[in-house]
Amino acid sequence: MEIFEVRLSAASEDKLSELTRCLTESFADLHIDGRLETVPAHGLIVFRCADGAPDEKERMAIHSRAAEGMAEYVLTAVEPELIRIMIRKYYPCGDDDLERIAALCMQMLGSQPVRSDGSAKENGPLTTDAIINRSARLSSAPAQSRNGQPAGPENADASVKAGRTSVPKADATLESSGMEPDLARRRRKRHIASELFAYLQERPSLHLEGYITFRLDKYWEELAEAAEAAVDEFVMDRQYREFIGLLNEFVGLQQPKVSSVNLVLKADGGFALYDESFRPMDPGEGGRLTLELTDEELNVEDMVVSCLIAISPREITLHARDPELPVVRTIEAIFAERVTVCAGCRSCRPLTGAALN
Repeated sequence: MEIFEVRLSAASEDKLSELTRCLTESFADLHIDGRLETVPAHGLIVFRCADGAPDEKERMAIHSRAAEGMAEYVLTAVEPELIRIMIRKYYPCGDDDLERIAALCMQMLGSQPVRSDGSAKENGPLTTDAIINRSARLSSAPAQSRNGQPAGPENADASVKAGRTSVPKADATLESSGMEPDLARRRRKRHIASELFAYLQERPSLHLEGYITFRLDKYWEELAEAAEAAVDEFVMDRQYREFIGLLNEFVGLQQPKVSSVNLVLKADGGFALYDESFRPMDPGEGGRLTLELTDEELNVEDMVVSCLIAISPREITLHARDPELPVVRTIEAIFAERVTVCAGCRSCRPLTGAALN
């Protein structure tokens, strides 16, 4: 007896095989006398019970496992291409940039598509008009970055234009939600599975791609939000790297004004400059230079970089409690071989709180 059937719009062997795998794994430990049958010519998968009609509890168990398997298929085989479609709507770009933004978006979503053998999976393009039209409806307005400006290089983030050098955070979406990547994916899978289960209870025949396109509104909204955030982060990161590159070139053209400085990033979040004998230095015009760069609230990283560019030292010994701090990486990127990082000497330890080397 047929308990449910699911159909794909295109008789793609790869898609049908992936959906069959997801369903088979979902049914693996369900002890009901039934089997999955595939009809490749029609893109169809049917679950049949061998010995008559199952009782209501068994039917619900079958529908529940079917919904879980289809939800896994959506996240594994469909979601990556939906993300790419959305990204192209927000930010027309070449293939290389598209893949970088898509990877960032999937990182934000906590999504890691895999093949049945456990390796990373790449999927062919989804070209169904319904999916593309759905994406178009969700993104008919001009793309907006999180700061309210249209996303794209022509609308550079104001803080980068003003001289900000902080590295954008790639995991902003997950960080703001306080959710681990695996938990975020599982929550998304549970949501899709619950909606599919409710549908199967009423109609045990399902056109899966049509259902994804027209019924999963909240899921599409979540993908659209993540795609928009990924584009924004990608643009900010590119602007950051370009800005750092320009500063690096500028520093390379400058004549050093002092031979050596000790820059201490203090435990309280401030910084201090000392000469080569560890005597306090006047940062000179550094503070005023920062004020000219931006009228926003100043951060320590802006001020440190501005001061160092103003005095243009030949050598910089950078004292920090944590050598992996973003400000440390920024200074190293701008001043390159001029920088030596100290993670805790006798002179700086009282200021930085670093362990003594």
